[in-house]
Amino acid sequence: MPEQFLIALDIGTSKVGVGVVRRDLHGGFRYVAHGSAPSGGLQAGQFHDLDAVSTALRRGLAEAHSLAGVPVNDVALTVGGIRIDALDLRGSTVFERPRDIQAEDVRRAIERAQHPDATGLHPIQRVVQLTLVDGEPVHEAVGRRGTRLEVSVRDYAISTQTLEQIRTVAGQSGARIHTFIPAGVAAMTAVTTSMERASGVAVIDIGASSSDVSVRIGDIQVHVSAHAVGGRQITEDLAQVLDIPTEEAERLKRAHGVVGDAEDEPIDWSPRTIASLQRQARIGDIPPAAVRGIAQARVIQILDALHADLRVAGVMDAIGAGVVITGGTAQLRGIDAMANAIMRIPARVGSPVAGDGFPDVYDPSMSGTLGLARYCAMRAQAEVGAARRGNVAMGIVHPAFLGSGSGASWLRPAGGQTGTLPITSTRNANNQHDRTRVGHMAPASATRSVGEQFKGWLREFIPSRDGDQM
Repeated sequence: MPEQFLIALDIGTSKVGVGVVRRDLHGGFRYVAHGSAPSGGLQAGQFHDLDAVSTALRRGLAEAHSLAGVPVNDVALTVGGIRIDALDLRGSTVFERPRDIQAEDVRRAIERAQHPDATGLHPIQRVVQLTLVDGEPVHEAVGRRGTRLEVSVRDYAISTQTLEQIRTVAGQSGARIHTFIPAGVAAMTAVTTSMERASGVAVIDIGASSSDVSVRIGDIQVHVSAHAVGGRQITEDLAQVLDIPTEEAERLKRAHGVVGDAEDEPIDWSPRTIASLQRQARIGDIPPAAVRGIAQARVIQILDALHADLRVAGVMDAIGAGVVITGGTAQLRGIDAMANAIMRIPARVGSPVAGDGFPDVYDPSMSGTLGLARYCAMRAQAEVGAARRGNVAMGIVHPAFLGSGSGASWLRPAGGQTGTLPITSTRNANNQHDRTRVGHMAPASATRSVGEQFKGWLREFIPSRDGDQM
């Protein structure tokens, strides 16, 4: 049944990642399968060809249909490389006399947080960073007694032009997009552990033409950004320097693009040396050290740019767990050592880790996709607990939902039976993208579509705007 599934689509330059999770008997979600389809029309977070992006989105929906076994159109979405602006806001609620603070008071204060100069921007994420009762910082305001409640929040916003482009491609493809989160937030959810987040950690998701950065310290998402640097630049460097087709350059990058190999002798990149390498390339005899040298130069440039972003954000001293490198380009052997040498903090390569009903997936290129699915599932389960406690916790990332509805009945346990979920690996016969499938659970009863369920959940946080739908 379509209403039982949550579909996550991660649109990138080279592929559309697809993640499928299904509601379980306890109101949460469990991983079902993931796959991918070819993308197009997107470059460094910019929509250059809306028709091509629409076609890519349709391919993603078709892949989701294949993985879920039923037609699906309601999705959660992220797009790699889209520019994110941060807006710091404050909202408050004042009472005539001291009284116990209720969850509704916190929500009202959050809703009143508005930015005076947000023209041309549309918030997609709201992070509660600090809550104060009568000027005193508190971790949980509900139940505290006071006369003034204040909240400090940060909105992460995209341009209204980008929003309209997303709406256009969604309309052309038939997708119903119910939430949209930054790609860096999705990757953070997939590849980090609770201990890393508690210590402070940065995640760098390096895709084909863009890189997304996310920093989390404890419960708080403190930084999100996107940059027009990625692995395709390495491929283009190889193609240009060696005078070879892009396809061959991509193959060489994957086969020999090791960075930071101390055993390689330095290469004299004179015109004569380059001409000699190009002659060798024509007969298919490129020295791997030359490939590594070219790749290393570009990777240093990419990591320098991302390191500069973290320094400007002022978070370097706060990320005790270091940096996690993920995305397709993270598959270059030695990139973690290079990041460690440049940033002088611990660095590792990260793939989606097991937990919350999700398995380990040893594929850094799927971090954004599975992180998006896991993020939505975790928020659903967290809000079940919050609804039962009647509170709103500091640090929750509040999606700026579009749409209408009320309540959160989709989070309640559904009836039916469950069974074991054997994991098997199959190959998508229609393209070269791998997929992993988990056996389906027995159907569970439900009366609301996933679209209505999403809208009801979203309304719990950010009030919808009349007529404002994706």
